[in-house]
Amino acid sequence: MRLSVLVLSGLLALLAQPSAAETSLVLASQEDFTPYEWRDGDQIKGLDVDIVKEMARRLGWNVEIKLYPWKRVLHEVAAGAIDGGFSAFRTPEREEYAIFLDPPIHLSTYCVFVNPERPIVFYSLEDLDGKVLGKNLGFSINPEFDHAQKRGRFEVVEKSMSHNLRLLAAQRIDAVIGNELEVDYMARELGLDGKIMALPTKLSQDIPAHLIISRKSPLAKDPEMLRQMEVTLQRMLEDGAYAAFLKKYQ
Repeated sequence: MRLSVLVLSGLLALLAQPSAAETSLVLASQEDFTPYEWRDGDQIKGLDVDIVKEMARRLGWNVEIKLYPWKRVLHEVAAGAIDGGFSAFRTPEREEYAIFLDPPIHLSTYCVFVNPERPIVFYSLEDLDGKVLGKNLGFSINPEFDHAQKRGRFEVVEKSMSHNLRLLAAQRIDAVIGNELEVDYMARELGLDGKIMALPTKLSQDIPAHLIISRKSPLAKDPEMLRQMEVTLQRMLEDGAYAAFLKKYQ
């Protein structure tokens, strides 16, 4: 009788556990961040979106993706209102409320973009002192740039990239600090190719941007599920899925 009770209890426990198909994630990302993620009518598209959806497909999980301003994405992750977000640079502050999964979703190269009709010289951060720069609202570039911005060494207009590129084309700001893939893609979309030029010296190269999981999400308490996500992302990197998705947007 005792053995029967134990077997029955074990079966009930197994039935109570969610199957892979029942696993659902709610993730958020930056709105208007082409070609990584953007809203096209009622569809959410982009490179990072493709990678996250493919990860979920391979795992047999359901994923709901929301797009918010970046500051709200981080706020929702910190509060545990969503399971996680993408794609975030690793900082000590963010590690307090989020788990960073490897490999990263993409690598970011940040450049200084100018209007070729009014170029500036840029070899080091000091060359930006006193300039008026545009960058995406709420974005961290790197510790050196962020520190210089807080000290007020240059003025920063924090708006959407499309807004900043229009300002640069109109010569209303000196330069735009932006992700190379994002700016190249958006300049083509806006018809501003001839008015936007990247300076040869990079501001930063190959910064990993990660899928992050809120430490308040149930996922954070399940090391095996986190491991499955990382293993799946690594396989996608190795089997060419990452490269195939990237090719669509270059």
